Amino acid sequence: MQEERLPRLYSTEGFRPAWGVLDGCVLQARTFAPGDCFWAPGEAFGRLYRIRRGLARLSVQHPTGKLKDLGWYGPGEVFPLPHETRFRIERSILLEAVESIEADELSAEAVDRLFDADSVFRRLVVEAYPRMVNLLLFDSAHQSLNSVLVRTANVLELLARCGADSGEVSSAKTVRRTQEELAQLIGVNRANLTRALTTQREAGAIETRRGEIRIADAEKLSRFCSSESLGC
Repeated sequence: MQEERLPRLYSTEGFRPAWGVLDGCVLQARTFAPGDCFWAPGEAFGRLYRIRRGLARLSVQHPTGKLKDLGWYGPGEVFPLPHETRFRIERSILLEAVESIEADELSAEAVDRLFDADSVFRRLVVEAYPRMVNLLLFDSAHQSLNSVLVRTANVLELLARCGADSGEVSSAKTVRRTQEELAQLIGVNRANLTRALTTQREAGAIETRRGEIRIADAEKLSRFCSSESLGC
């Protein structure tokens, strides 16, 4: 039986197997300083980017200006994914550099031709879409119905799991994100997040430090989680 995948809040190396064939789609090398957006707020998708180095945050912006973070993209990823249908919500989506980014701007037309011609690239694109759908379903259908305490534990669990591979956002023991970033990712205010973290800290599950949260006892943290964030 094929392994059931958990939602990934940090995406990396998904397009590495097609890295060479993507070279023919490069328009220009780009760099983004921390805080820079890959495209202007309110702009529809028009360019694709291949991330070579650094870390970017994917968010959706509400008309009030509030941001809801969806996750992070690192080296080896392409965003946005190639598609023909334009969606209004694209104008609300932002990709912002968290760390200094080295990327390649790709020709959408060349990427479309590559999708038709290269079976490896086509398979990677087809696999990337359900990964995104899986994450969005987790966020909307599960997280929205959970308490803040459970939602916070789920995100810490998933970040610690993916951090075992990446080292960028977290390690297997430490989530290297500020509480403000976690609040935006979970979709709660700082006060509610602080109460949830305090409960988990008092239970011995985590330790909070400036700019990071250490998983002190993974088993105790898992007791606060719901099943969709656990590999069981």
